[in-house]
Amino acid sequence: MTEKKPTVRLVETPSQKIINRESESIEITDSFGRKIVLSEPDTNDYLDFDVAVGKYADGRNSSIMTACIIYIKSIDNETFLCPTTHGELKAAVQRIGKKNKDFILVMTEIITALSNADMLPSQTNQEAEKVELKK
Repeated sequence: MTEKKPTVRLVETPSQKIINRESESIEITDSFGRKIVLSEPDTNDYLDFDVAVGKYADGRNSSIMTACIIYIKSIDNETFLCPTTHGELKAAVQRIGKKNKDFILVMTEIITALSNADMLPSQTNQEAEKVELKK
């Protein structure tokens, strides 16, 4: 009689899942040919971004377009830091797209990539789907 070997299945703890997700990054090429690296934001990035948006928030903190800026880690191998002041936020928006339509186009590409990689919080994913439908 052959002895049946037990099946071993490794299960990640919630903490391990968070740590593994934070180390993941994705790279996209935007419509202007720039390589943009995206990854999970640090907890402090959320806080810094809230300070940067400050009184300019529309009641929901900020729009999904600007909120996804905190996922950007580099553009064409140049580090992209999370904005911590309103002036830095404006500069970040200009770096992404000087014209409003360019900014919206690139941010839509970023939101789509983040949504496809399941990197957005569930409520943000629902908003991202609305953005994709409007394209």
